[in-house]
Amino acid sequence: MPRAKLILGFAVLVVAVIVAWQFGSRELANIQLQDEMRDMASQAGVHVGAAVPKSDEEFVRPRSS
Repeated sequence: MPRAKLILGFAVLVVAVIVAWQFGSRELANIQLQDEMRDMASQAGVHVGAAVPKSDEEFVRPRSS
């Protein structure tokens, strides 16, 4: 009987790890997608010719006037 409990406990642990991995990987993908979409939206004026594309440095440090 103790062996069956050990196997059942290990199986439950494995299932919990698999479920956590699935949720975690999807959350990470969602965060990355939102970041990419935010970057694309910030340069929307480039697509219509209303603005000049920004470099990476301009995103990090705004220009002083």
